Amino acid sequence: MKKTLLIVFLAGLCSWSYAQNKMVRKAEDALKNKNYDEALADIQQALQDDKTGKEGKTWYLSGEIHGAIATEKKDPQEAWKAFQDYQKAVELSPKDPEILLTLSKNLSDIYVVMGNAAYGDLNQQKFDSAYDKFMRTYAIARFLNDKGVGSFPTDTSMIFYTGYVAHQSHHEDTAFAYFQKASELGFDKEPYLYFTLANMYMDRNQFDSAIATVEKGKKLFPTNDNFNNLEIQLYEKAGKTDELISKLENEVNQHPDNYNLILNLAILYDNLAHPTDEQGNDTTAPANAQQLEQKAIDMYKKAIALKPDDYPANFNLGLLYYNKAAKYGRELGQLGSSAQEQQRAQQIAHLQDSLLNLALPYLDKTYHLLDAKSKLDSNELLAYKNALSGLKAIYARKNETDKYNEVKQKYDQADSKAQ
Repeated sequence: MKKTLLIVFLAGLCSWSYAQNKMVRKAEDALKNKNYDEALADIQQALQDDKTGKEGKTWYLSGEIHGAIATEKKDPQEAWKAFQDYQKAVELSPKDPEILLTLSKNLSDIYVVMGNAAYGDLNQQKFDSAYDKFMRTYAIARFLNDKGVGSFPTDTSMIFYTGYVAHQSHHEDTAFAYFQKASELGFDKEPYLYFTLANMYMDRNQFDSAIATVEKGKKLFPTNDNFNNLEIQLYEKAGKTDELISKLENEVNQHPDNYNLILNLAILYDNLAHPTDEQGNDTTAPANAQQLEQKAIDMYKKAIALKPDDYPANFNLGLLYYNKAAKYGRELGQLGSSAQEQQRAQQIAHLQDSLLNLALPYLDKTYHLLDAKSKLDSNELLAYKNALSGLKAIYARKNETDKYNEVKQKYDQADSKAQ
């Protein structure tokens, strides 16, 4: 009697196991026919079974179902479910050839879905959500690379943007790590990387690394003058302004025909003579501001002599004269009607005219150099518009209507030259 009961029990067990294997086959067939709801219902039953739920192939099939839905609907949540199922499948069957042979392709599909969703959130400035999706994208990539059955090529843009959204969503340590990696790989699409990373190094009291990052940024973006400003700020923050001056002066002495070195030194003198805060407002000038300003003028002229058709030195020198005239203009607006103040007003007006006459040829040169280009990058466009704005004010003061109308029309159309 006991033997008979045992046989009946085993027969029932085989029937139950067969039924669950049947659910796996049903899920496979439903997936092939793209009946996703049916496939999900069937695979859920198989996953809940004590036997088939412990088999890697069952979990892998579940991953394939979620992956197919993710790919078709571009659904990052389904992609993540697929990834979790693939992880479980490999955990249960780490050496199953049927799983390992197709793992690379399936992970690549959901990697693309998750990565595209991350970029979509980035474009909409949903930084917290973008951060989560970029992290998940890298989790998929790491899993595949670690298993040795395939690999994703290094994507420096994705590395940078992962750092970017991490920074925007206040995951500073993650941002720092990804920015470091992007810098090591020589990412050359966004100067933001090098500005931000340099400041992160300074926040960690790593001055040498901060300066090395600025130098790298200068090489990758030689027309971006903001790196010179940042370098000065870093040296000042570290209390090493004299060291920076000495460094650049020695370099210029060793390479007297190096345009970039001379331009950098000119900008340094200029910025030190005319300090501003982070909002661009004037701050207290040093006692030797006049001496520094003259050194800046001399260096700008030397740079222009070396490269007369390069706009930065022309623009910066024109701007130096123009801004100085503007400062006199602000003083003029504060004067009263007394005889003494009116005498000062006449003096200031004369000084303004002299400075604007000095600024004119350099701003005009900048305008024509940049106007000849069909498209301008962001720094070029800013210089172009500032030069035109300065020329408008100068021609208005001189009552040169035709020239004023010309540059005004160019200014109004300037944004059409943006890249």
